[in-house]
Amino acid sequence: MPQNQPVAVAKEFAIPQEWAGSRIFLRFDAIHAGTHYWLNGHELGYSENLFTPVEWEITDAARPGRRIVSISG
Repeated sequence: MPQNQPVAVAKEFAIPQEWAGSRIFLRFDAIHAGTHYWLNGHELGYSENLFTPVEWEITDAARPGRRIVSISG
């Protein structure tokens, strides 16, 4: 990929119904620097750390038993 062109990665997943009532975190283990994170259209945050883990609490946005989409880019 050319360095001057932004790239987005989307991942669809389901949160188990059994997790309802628990705190839920979304973790990315190695994302390139300068990344914005979104969950179902809501921005979670931004990270500038190069290839280091980043974690967001998504408890309020999570819908156990339903599919959600996470985007980084």
